[in-house]
Amino acid sequence: MLSDVVVRDRDSNIDLLPFISTNSRRDRSIQDEDIRIAFAQTKYFGMVIVTAMDLRGDPTARFFAGLVDHIVLVSRADEADEAAVEQFVSSLGLDASKIRGAVLTGGAAV
Repeated sequence: MLSDVVVRDRDSNIDLLPFISTNSRRDRSIQDEDIRIAFAQTKYFGMVIVTAMDLRGDPTARFFAGLVDHIVLVSRADEADEAAVEQFVSSLGLDASKIRGAVLTGGAAV
């Protein structure tokens, strides 16, 4: 069960799930269906935050977008990333409607 492998971060008091347990005894690679089964178990938690990166073509973020309820984008606050964010949002297709907000990092303090 998902609840058996969740680890609580002492500093933030947030429950975390390492993608691969350090004492894992898996005898095969992780398949998409394995991840879907794990996501089905998230209904037992109030909120689950999934971090995924879109490094110009990595399909991971788009895969997770299809499994989650809401999306929050995190990006550096510069012009180069603005075009990347627009491209990423358009690549989500119908899942782009799940975007609830954005967090900009690296901007000047006001």
